[in-house]
Amino acid sequence: MTDNLSIPIQITFAQLLDAVDQLSKSEQHQLLLHVLRRHEEDNLIVTHFASETVLAKDWNNSIEDEVWRDL
Repeated sequence: MTDNLSIPIQITFAQLLDAVDQLSKSEQHQLLLHVLRRHEEDNLIVTHFASETVLAKDWNNSIEDEVWRDL
């Protein structure tokens, strides 16, 4: 369902959410997949930063500091 027609429109975020709510569940799913694919690179960056906090719990401790001291 991709076409080359570009029509600039101005709507608020609330209006956009209302429009999405009017879509069928299948159409909402297709929209979500489209957005995720379109921003795949951005999503990888977000995942990286989200993981950093969790991994820091294991990495930021005195045992790890000692292991990596000579490097």
